[in-house]
Amino acid sequence: RMEKEFFAELASGAKIDAVSSGVKMQKLLQFSAGAAYTDKDATKWELIHDAKLEALEDACSGWRATHPDPQIRTAPAVVGNPDLPFVGMLEDFFEQIGTPTRLSQMGIPAEEGAPLVADLHRHNATGNYFEMKEPDWQRLVQLMF
Repeated sequence: RMEKEFFAELASGAKIDAVSSGVKMQKLLQFSAGAAYTDKDATKWELIHDAKLEALEDACSGWRATHPDPQIRTAPAVVGNPDLPFVGMLEDFFEQIGTPTRLSQMGIPAEEGAPLVADLHRHNATGNYFEMKEPDWQRLVQLMF
């Protein structure tokens, strides 16, 4: 409906208006990513779908099932578990193809961590599979550097 009428009503009843073609494009991008802001200040959002996370989990599950390392084959779900060996392997893969995996690799100093945590707090960031609070945000930002 957003694509044709510049308006969408989400399952929760939240109504989203796009006042221009540019706003409509941003909303459609948000929808395709799996979540959309539901207010003008971009502080509230709603999960639309988790297809990307499910696809990643499916890909990881298939990869794990055939891996020669029994620790990886029997590992629990990857999403939400940064201590799994697979995460390090994924980082290695991205680094091999020249894709940064840390903010520091993009020239962002660790001192920027506190403002990032403040932004997560201001936007009331939450997790898809579990509720996140300030200690979680701090850990997440720490892992990003």
